[in-house]
Amino acid sequence: MQGLVTPDVEEIAVAIVTAERVRAAAWIGATEALQPPRALRRHLFEAAATRPVELRVYRAAIERHEELLDSIADDDLECPTQNGLSIGADP
Repeated sequence: MQGLVTPDVEEIAVAIVTAERVRAAAWIGATEALQPPRALRRHLFEAAATRPVELRVYRAAIERHEELLDSIADDDLECPTQNGLSIGADP
């Protein structure tokens, strides 16, 4: 079949784990718990503390982009692009 997109194995694994966490959160909410279980809370903070490689790469790319924009003179930001827009002006 053409046009069929098959998800990456890692994407499937992440989706399964996410679904399990959502189910766990629903059960916690159903019990009217005031705080999540300690293991769940610890896992959440550990996951938040680690930054995936993709996020570091994205942030590095954004920093390079910002440095490039900072290097452009203000007057040049107003020059029209090929399609008639400008880099610095809001629509």
